[in-house]
Amino acid sequence: YDKARTAFAKLTKMVGLSDTDQIEAMYGNAWLDEQMASAKSDKAGLEKALKGYDSLLTRVKSRKDMTDLVGKCTVGKASCLVGLGRNDEAKTLCEKAIAASQDEYTRAGAHTMLGRIMVLGAGSSGGKDLYEKALLHFLRVITLYGNAAGADEYMAESLFRAGELFNEMRPPSTESPEQKAESRKLRSYAVREWRECVQRFPNTTWGRKAAQQVN
Repeated sequence: YDKARTAFAKLTKMVGLSDTDQIEAMYGNAWLDEQMASAKSDKAGLEKALKGYDSLLTRVKSRKDMTDLVGKCTVGKASCLVGLGRNDEAKTLCEKAIAASQDEYTRAGAHTMLGRIMVLGAGSSGGKDLYEKALLHFLRVITLYGNAAGADEYMAESLFRAGELFNEMRPPSTESPEQKAESRKLRSYAVREWRECVQRFPNTTWGRKAAQQVN
C-alpha cells in the first residue's frame, strides 16, 4: 500500500498528465488511504480519506464522462463514514447512490454498506429486527451485482455476512420438529454462502473467516 500510494502521489504531480489521468491517480490515493485506515481502525486516516473523496466529488460531479468515478467515490465516502460511526450520513448517501446510479459496482458497494450499517445497528441495539433487511441487501449484491468489475471485495463480504445472518436467524429453541427443520434449513443456507466465499475468495479476510465457520 505504501509503495502504491507513493506511485499515485508521483503521478498526480507529473507534468503533462491529462486531467482525467490525474483524477484517477487522486482516486487511487484516496482509496488506498481508506483501505489502510480501515484495516487499522485509524480514525484520523479515515478522516483523511474522507476529505480526499469529498475533494474528488467536488471536482468530478459535473463531468458526465466520469459518472463511474463519482459512484466509486460515493461508496468510498460511505465506507469512511461507517468506519467513523456516522452511519446515518452513510445510509443517506448509499440510498441516493442506488437511486441515482445504474453502475453495478456502485450498487454493489452501496448495498454492502447498507447491509453493514444494519448489522451494526442490530448489534448495538441488542435486537435482530434489522437482520432480515440487512440480509436482503447482501443477497442483492450476491445475485445482481457481485460479478461487476472491481466488486470482489463487496461480493466476498456479502457472501460471508449473508451466511452469518442466516445462522443468526435460526430459532433460539429447537424443541419442536418445525423448529428443528427451520434451524437445519437456515444452517444449510449459511454453509452454502460460506462455502462459496471460501471457494471464490480463499485468500481474503472474508474467505478466511468463512473457512473458520465451515470447519
